[in-house]
Amino acid sequence: MAAIAAVLAVRASREGLAFLGTAVTSALLPPFVFACMLPFVLPGRGTPGLTIEAAASSPYTLKIMTVVALLVTPVVIGYQGWTYWVFRQRLSRPPVSAVDLRDDVAAGL
Repeated sequence: MAAIAAVLAVRASREGLAFLGTAVTSALLPPFVFACMLPFVLPGRGTPGLTIEAAASSPYTLKIMTVVALLVTPVVIGYQGWTYWVFRQRLSRPPVSAVDLRDDVAAGL
């Protein structure tokens, strides 16, 4: 439903609602797919697939990955904030209309 709402919002030129619809679709799609495949993570053809228990990492691996995530996540968030700050002017410019493009073509630009 969120994907359909996003398409309708694009047709109505409602960019904010279109972004929200695609964000909700992106957030809900993976949990929906995994809920449909329970208890398997990777279904097999003709054989039993890989179950959640067999795919789980050891407690030691999870501890290491938690530390890595705690160290790397702030760096990624900082980098994303920096790129947003650098390119903020591009987001605030008015959209180019088809009339502007026709004027440029007529002027030989």
